[in-house]
Amino acid sequence: MRAIRVGTAQFEARDGDKAYNLDVIAGLAVAAKAERAELVCFHECSISGYTYLETLDREGLEAVAELVPDGPSTQRRIEIAREIGISIGAGLIERDGDELYNTFAVVSPDGLVAKHRKIHA
Repeated sequence: MRAIRVGTAQFEARDGDKAYNLDVIAGLAVAAKAERAELVCFHECSISGYTYLETLDREGLEAVAELVPDGPSTQRRIEIAREIGISIGAGLIERDGDELYNTFAVVSPDGLVAKHRKIHA
């Protein structure tokens, strides 16, 4: 086993603005890579935003949820990881069939590495 350098980053995610949040994640991943990080991890629901989720009903949560790894936000992070050459961990609401999860997924330049599902969204 070898040691790796890990960076962490937190920012004020915009609720429901995945494009903005992914742009911020990309910028902070560049900064982490400049500090020689091989992996940068972001906070829970950093892709979807977090604080507004408790105000959404089931239909609202389903509208925010995405597939992992095939959804657009995970695929965008894989593109970012490839462009920068760094692994990226970040949270989002995942849909799997009729189930919803508060998921933290780590992607690498090669694709999905791993995901962890919390008990509920």
